[in-house]
Amino acid sequence: MLQVGVSAIAQIARLLVEPACAAAISPLYFPAVAKDAGVDVQELNGPVVAIVCGGSGVTFKQIQDWRKQVGLAPL
Repeated sequence: MLQVGVSAIAQIARLLVEPACAAAISPLYFPAVAKDAGVDVQELNGPVVAIVCGGSGVTFKQIQDWRKQVGLAPL
């Protein structure tokens, strides 16, 4: 699932992040992930802040490979 989070961030925000960094934002893109952790994203009041770091250890090619592994189209 983290590879999908990395891919979503790359596609939507045009940022490269490592899978560990995507863990902070994946629940916002995929509410089922948050629900598994006991948080209902739909019930949050007010703004939500997610802190993500950069992707010094990831390349665009890696993201493309991860997308392929989970059956997503290339960016």
